[in-house]
Amino acid sequence: TDEHRPQLISIDPQTATRHIMRFGFEQIEQADRLRQIIFTSDDAADSLGHLRNQAGLVFIDGLHTEAACLNDFTNYAPLVRPGGALLIHDAEPARYSVLRVLVEHVLPDPRFEIKCLVDGLAVLERRS
Repeated sequence: TDEHRPQLISIDPQTATRHIMRFGFEQIEQADRLRQIIFTSDDAADSLGHLRNQAGLVFIDGLHTEAACLNDFTNYAPLVRPGGALLIHDAEPARYSVLRVLVEHVLPDPRFEIKCLVDGLAVLERRS
């Protein structure tokens, strides 16, 4: 990503994790690329509609309730461009609600193809 230097957007209402993320990006001299949105994922979704079909990577690691997982998928999957990646964290038996959304909603979605599931991280590619 250094060649084209795309913007990196983080949605996180939690102060502690926001500061940790900013610190990490400062350490690798990439803080200028980081845009932090201080809202819940549901509240932030409307402000990112301009990215529809343009994001190269969307990483979902939100609340672990079934409703929240499904909302995140519904709100953010449309942002992934064809050939881009959708990553869903905590898709494992210990987080049954996340795994259930993956199995019942994400995997049957014709826009995406599962590439791998490793240590609870589901990696999907947006079909053309």
